This record gives sequence, C-alpha cells and structure tokens, in this order.
Amino acid sequence: MEMFLFLWDTNKVNFFLAKVGDLVASVYKTIKTKLPLTLRSMSLYLSNKDTEFILFKPVRNNIQQVFQKFHVLLKEEFSPEDIQIIACPSMEQLNLLLSVSK
Repeated sequence: MEMFLFLWDTNKVNFFLAKVGDLVASVYKTIKTKLPLTLRSMSLYLSNKDTEFILFKPVRNNIQQVFQKFHVLLKEEFSPEDIQIIACPSMEQLNLLLSVSK
C-alpha cells in the first residue's frame, strides 16, 4: 500500500488517510453507542447473566478478530505516521469497551 500511496500526491494521501480514519471512528462510535442498547435488550429478554455472556461471546470475539486483522493490515501496509493519522483504537481500548458486557 505504501508503494501505491507513493504514486499519489500528498493531498490525495492525506484525504485517503482521513477517510479511513473517519470510517474507523464511525465503526468505533457505532459499537460504543449500540452495545449498551444491545446488552440491555439481551438482559431484558434473557434475564440470565451467564446466558447473556455465552451468547455475546462470539460477537465480542468476532469484533476483536476484525480489529486485530485491521491492526495487522495497518502495520504491514502503512507507515507509523499514516497509522497515527488513521487513529485506530488500540486493542486495549476495544477490549475495555467490549468488557462492559462482562
């Protein structure tokens, strides 16, 4: 990807990185806002913390895996400066957000 971005001028690269950052921020914000509502709904209908935890575990694992793969992609394809511009939440931040369900 760095080779590909190298062919673009600086304005296009910065625009691209900002758009990727916007997408990442949008996904994180969606998780942050919809997760509590989803967990409340599960609690309302299931009323059993163990069952809720068991049912949410694959969802949490999938979200973690996608972010982990994205982090790997960022490290393989982008410079440290580009990664800062994209501003993807760390795995620790994501895990903290998802641990609300525990």
